Formats: sequence, C-alpha cells, structure tokens
Amino acid sequence: MAKRPPDLSAVLVERIESSHPAPAEFQADEIEDWPDGALPKLISDGILQVARHATAVICPGCEHHCRKEVVVRAADTVGRAFVVCDEEPDYGRISLEMTALRQWHLTLRSLAVFIARALSLPDPPMAMSADAYLLGAIKGRYGPRDISIGLLDGKLTLHVGTLFDGLRTILKCDEGGIRVDLAIVRRLTNRKQRSTPIRRRYVRNRSRQALRARQTVERDRLIYQKAKDLGAYSGTSVRAIADELATLGVEFKGRTLRIDRETLRRIITRERTREQKN
Repeated sequence: MAKRPPDLSAVLVERIESSHPAPAEFQADEIEDWPDGALPKLISDGILQVARHATAVICPGCEHHCRKEVVVRAADTVGRAFVVCDEEPDYGRISLEMTALRQWHLTLRSLAVFIARALSLPDPPMAMSADAYLLGAIKGRYGPRDISIGLLDGKLTLHVGTLFDGLRTILKCDEGGIRVDLAIVRRLTNRKQRSTPIRRRYVRNRSRQALRARQTVERDRLIYQKAKDLGAYSGTSVRAIADELATLGVEFKGRTLRIDRETLRRIITRERTREQKN
C-alpha cells in the first residue's frame, strides 16, 4: 500500500506553533516524505527559506536512531561530514552526505507575507507583537475589517475583526504547495460581528480621603510632640497631659483644634507605642 503524503499545511502550522518564537526548521530527511515539487514551490512562494546546515542529525548507522552532533571536515573544495557512534554497538565514524545536512526554516513573518499576498494586500511592515502580524484591512458586507494572524492560546489563528478561525482550517494543500482558502476568509469578512459594548470600570476618586489621612497622621504626630514637650518639663501622666491639651487646644495649620480628652489620650498612647516599636 502506497504511503500517504503528509498534509503540508498541517505540518507547517504545527511546526510554527511548537517552535515559536524560534524559526521552524525542516531537515533534509523530513523533506523526503513530501510530495514531488513541494519544496521548490514553498521556496518560490516565500514560505520556506534556506537555512544553515544542520549541526546535529539522526544517525543512520543503526535502528536506534540516536541524535548526534555533526563533524564537518574540508577536503579539497568539497566538505565531508560524519557522526561518531560512541554507544552500543559502537560503530565509530559514520559518513554522511553533505546534502543530508541541508535545512530550511519557516517563520511567522514569512507565513504572514504569504497570506497577505494571497489576499492582495501589501506585505506587513512589522509585527503587532511577538506573536501577531497585522496584514491590513478587507472590505466586507458590513464595512472594512482588520485582518491579522497570530498565536491565540498557542494555536495559529486568522483574525478578521472580532471573528477568527484556525489556520489549519484556512490553509489547504494545493499542487505540492499550500493555498489560502479565500472562501473561508470571505465568510468571516461578511459575517456580522457581535456588538459588545465596552463596560468602563468605575474608579472612585479617593484623593480627598488620602489627603485627610495624611493630615490626620501629621496632626497626631504634632499632638504627640506637644505631649512629649509638656511631659518633659512637668513629669505628669498621659491623662494629665491630655487634660491640659484639651484645655489649651492644639495649633494646627493656622487653626486651634479642640479635641476631647479621651481622643487625645488615645492618640498620645498610640503614638508612644508606635515610637517604642520603631
């Protein structure tokens, strides 16, 4: 039974989802299973770009399929590559073809550019964020809609206004490459969006309370300082000092405050306890 070729659109999307923000890389041994002509088509469409040679590969020496570092040696004008099997059965040096080290990579931007061109939009100038690209705007039945692609909960998604769909649904395999299903994009563009009014959270203005609190702290410290001054000369008790301050009043910010004896006694006791702790 013939082996079924992989779904390239799903392969590309899944690889970006798993590797982002790093580029998704494909090695030569993976490309062998792709349909004929798929690689040059993806390169010509700008989806894949040639990357540096692989520095590690799956060793072809035996059925264990160990991942090994590649050693490259220059020989005349042609490089020679090999891996070293240092595990059982210890085959030693195993030669590799230089073509086996070829790699291609795919980025979120290259996919964004491909989708923008398929929608007849200019190339996106820059990313909205590390995980999203704004492609432009498309006019639909209810007016223009912004369209973008990005990762939503780890899944690549196409957003049209407030609506969205997964790229696995929108990208289709086509003649060895992939294409954008324009019918799905049009349906999203022409669909009526839900009107969700923004509920503004009411934030109370507490500046007055904060000012009163600061003034109260300042007043209490002044009262305690006056109590200390009176106690230093008279040697009287806190109750007697509170009685005297209640009679004289407390000068604070140009006003004479009249505070009852019990309140004064509590303020003095509290401030003294705080001072002792500090």
